[in-house]
Amino acid sequence: MDRVAQTAEENGITQVRSLGSGHGGCGVLLRCENGECRFTVSVPVTDLAGESFHIDLNATRRDDGRFSTPRILAAAIARPLTAGPELIELRNRCATAARSLGEFIC
Repeated sequence: MDRVAQTAEENGITQVRSLGSGHGGCGVLLRCENGECRFTVSVPVTDLAGESFHIDLNATRRDDGRFSTPRILAAAIARPLTAGPELIELRNRCATAARSLGEFIC
């Protein structure tokens, strides 16, 4: 997926696609089904399917696809009461997801 799923509806669609052929690991899984290799997928989750973002994270992305901190801060300043707590929660979940992924890999 080349964009951030912003709404609960988009998250639900993404989940369904991830279970099907849209998930990046499915191609590898198909090659491993014959039993010649082991295969495991770990997908860190930073937001729940029923949640929506108040900040348009797609608008904060640079041309190379990475997030622009100044753009995120500008969006947060425009909506401090909703965006501030949302960004703090997202940051905490990203940290938890990163730790979990690191534990899984090690």
